[in-house]
Amino acid sequence: MITEQDEGFLNSASAIRLRAGLNLAKRWSLGTAQVSAVLALTEDQSQRLGDIDVLADTLRPDQVERLDLLLSIHASLKTLFTEDERVYGWMRKPNGAFGGISAIKLCLRDGKEGIEAVQSYLAAMVAG
Repeated sequence: MITEQDEGFLNSASAIRLRAGLNLAKRWSLGTAQVSAVLALTEDQSQRLGDIDVLADTLRPDQVERLDLLLSIHASLKTLFTEDERVYGWMRKPNGAFGGISAIKLCLRDGKEGIEAVQSYLAAMVAG
């Protein structure tokens, strides 16, 4: 059984993930509509983007999973590249592995499956 203390911890963890994910989205130059699409936010949630703690309380498990995947993508990019320009610019560069489109376009076009494809590709690159 989940206690109030457990719920508080889970909401806090979601807020931390969300804050990190939104900071990452800024570094990737994503607009509000793109952030909403990548995270599969509802219209109500999109309107709460400025209030992380309130928004975090409304996140569904699949949205938290998307955040986790995005943070994993970022961790892989930080492992692969040392220069910030490459770490944050890679998502917008066309990539032959994704049919010539950028990773962010793949994520926007294919939703969670696109995010998973990017994460898997980068995990394989890290593994060598």
